[in-house]
Amino acid sequence: MIYQYMLPSETTLSYHLDLARRTIFSGWRSQTESEAYRGGMLQVADLISKNHIEYWLYNASKFTAPDLSDQAWTLEVLGPLLAETELKKIAVLVPEDVFLQAVAEGVRSKAENIFYGKIIMENFLDQQSAEDWLLSGS
Repeated sequence: MIYQYMLPSETTLSYHLDLARRTIFSGWRSQTESEAYRGGMLQVADLISKNHIEYWLYNASKFTAPDLSDQAWTLEVLGPLLAETELKKIAVLVPEDVFLQAVAEGVRSKAENIFYGKIIMENFLDQQSAEDWLLSGS
């Protein structure tokens, strides 16, 4: 069964849920404010938990880097929530901007300490590579 939704109008985050493959694809369509970012990410984390999702493709290619407080929140709040789920892999589609890629790599590297090898996270520049990696061995 496949579900496709747009999260509430105050966010610019949409998602596609494929329960048969235990996969979620979510993505920002544009930049958003901190409150909407956090709310949207919590909703996705809730979907991951409730639907026993194992694979997440997170498209952040149209989203500029979260500010430092949102980066800290992502690691301190969102990371531990995800670590408690059945999630195995997160593929992050990042913008083609060297600075933003460095920010994404910093978050990915720090997340490894939270996930303790339970969840593998990789950054990608194109969706096909991200999907191929995400679904390999699934």
